[in-house]
Amino acid sequence: MPSVGQDSKSSQFEIPPPLAYNNPMSPETPNPDQLFTVPADEFKANYRPLTPAELAELGQSPPSPTILPEELTTSHEAFLRQTFEIWDKTSASKAKITTEALLPTDQNWSDLATDIDPTKFGEMTLNPETQALDFETATVFIPDLSAFNDQPLSAVAEHLISTYGDKYYLPGIEYWQWVCEHKNLTDLPAGPEFEALKQNLKDNYCFFFGSTLRRSDGRWRVPCLDWAGAEWGRYASGLGDDWDSDCRVVLLER
Repeated sequence: MPSVGQDSKSSQFEIPPPLAYNNPMSPETPNPDQLFTVPADEFKANYRPLTPAELAELGQSPPSPTILPEELTTSHEAFLRQTFEIWDKTSASKAKITTEALLPTDQNWSDLATDIDPTKFGEMTLNPETQALDFETATVFIPDLSAFNDQPLSAVAEHLISTYGDKYYLPGIEYWQWVCEHKNLTDLPAGPEFEALKQNLKDNYCFFFGSTLRRSDGRWRVPCLDWAGAEWGRYASGLGDDWDSDCRVVLLER
């Protein structure tokens, strides 16, 4: 047998090229500057977070929860209580408003759609990624989600994360509050990056999937907003509710 480096019949002993990757987790031409995401349904079917015991076996500890500044959570909680009072002043006093910093990617949206507990009226989540953004300059993107008409909001959320999560932030209650702090639609910042936002707030309901909240019925909901002609209309739709043709999502460019 010829040794390595001999020419005769060397083609018989050449090392074959590496096999092409067929694993969806290993794309053939990975981009080191771009996150590789797994479709939400595939992720739910094949993956789960490690338990504390499994992390301990690896010598790791569970990640510490994100702690938001108290003045920030106090502001958002006051805004949510005011919103509850607009919706139903009688029941608003029963809300026990609590805040959890939670990335949208860490939410199990399908489970949230069926998680109903009226005793937890007032719970809300905030996206820690969007708390320090400058909304006066953040570029708005409103994707076309017409293909999701008549599908539940939970499916819309999963699609947003798997399709846009690496390029855009999902703002939540903090953005809802920021818009409402402008007395009129025309008071929002000028510039082409805000024209689509203004038009959609005028003609449609704009959703902010960076947050979830529980109303008095105990269902998890996503906040949304429109310009009602003379004032802001604040709403929140359940994750099991259907997406309609007049629904839009506000994303912010990373």
